[in-house]
Amino acid sequence: AVLAAVALLAADPPETVQSSREQAALEELAASLSFSENQLTFVIPESYPDVEKWNIHIAGRQEYSDGFSSSVHYLEDVAYEAGQKYVILEDYGQDNHGYGQSTYSELTLTASFSGLSEESPELRVDLVPYLNAPRPDRSAEIPVPLSELPTALYGTFEPDWENDTVWLLARLPEEEVYVYGLNVNSNGRGVFVRWRESTYYAESWHYITPRQILPQAACGDYDGDGEQELALSFCIDSGTGVSVADLHIFERAPDGTLTSRQFERGEYLSLVNEALSWEHDQTAAAVTAYVDGHSTLLSLDPQLTGEFDGLAVNGSMVTFELSGPQPGAVFGINTLYEDGPYLIYCGELRADVRYEDGAFSMENFTVIPY
Repeated sequence: AVLAAVALLAADPPETVQSSREQAALEELAASLSFSENQLTFVIPESYPDVEKWNIHIAGRQEYSDGFSSSVHYLEDVAYEAGQKYVILEDYGQDNHGYGQSTYSELTLTASFSGLSEESPELRVDLVPYLNAPRPDRSAEIPVPLSELPTALYGTFEPDWENDTVWLLARLPEEEVYVYGLNVNSNGRGVFVRWRESTYYAESWHYITPRQILPQAACGDYDGDGEQELALSFCIDSGTGVSVADLHIFERAPDGTLTSRQFERGEYLSLVNEALSWEHDQTAAAVTAYVDGHSTLLSLDPQLTGEFDGLAVNGSMVTFELSGPQPGAVFGINTLYEDGPYLIYCGELRADVRYEDGAFSMENFTVIPY
């Protein structure tokens, strides 16, 4: 079950039949929220036919893999109908803005009613946990028979993009882990994972970019519970000044069911930029970066002009390393100038990724100058 931040707000509402009707309708609306098939949806309750009274506002901030972000609003000026399903997001994560794969750092649904007293109830729902919740296994829907899965690793032969339907992208034979990419739609999406007798199919995951960087795979007891987890990292965006990977941790239940948790972009950017501070030396082309109580001097390009606006990790350079006992993360540190170029790096910030009880955190931050 998704533990979303759902709140029904009322300032001492009068004990009237009308108020209870509205509150029941809001609760029914909240219960109808669902994320499946890559769609985030809700249903207008049939029990409340006065659809003209609904005030529903859906807004947030969308973050792109090249570091850009934008405010978003959904389903504005909609004439709602009782009993109808409405789609907030479709093809979540699809690159449809030209800025790369996207996530949401904020997304909130607010619902209330017009024509009532100021003390009428209001619903507020944080929608981000719905998007981040573990996806159910859909292995039965893989469009390739298991008997036809390849055994040759991608990169050891010339792929046939016209006729190949599936490629083996990564493997850990000693752990019986095999990671496949589907070529059904020729869009670099669709990952199928086999871990011993367990399987997992994520039809929307990116697995390849034009640079064709293959995914990483590793097993370890990352949360210290005595059981092995599977870590996968895919390169999901690449280009000039941009290289972005993601990180997924799989856990296997006693019955063999696999669940996956992704280290979301909004999560790691918040942690990194909270840990990083800086001090600019205006007399020299340098800036001091501070993390975990340590300082590192970073050189600035003397040819860049304009007012120096600081350091930041905007997420346009993100790598996860799976060779150690815990995953590692590497982020490019951007130098910001007023009216200056956007993707200029002066160093990298490294950290250990911790995983516990399905949640991610980071520690042991260090800065490496370029």
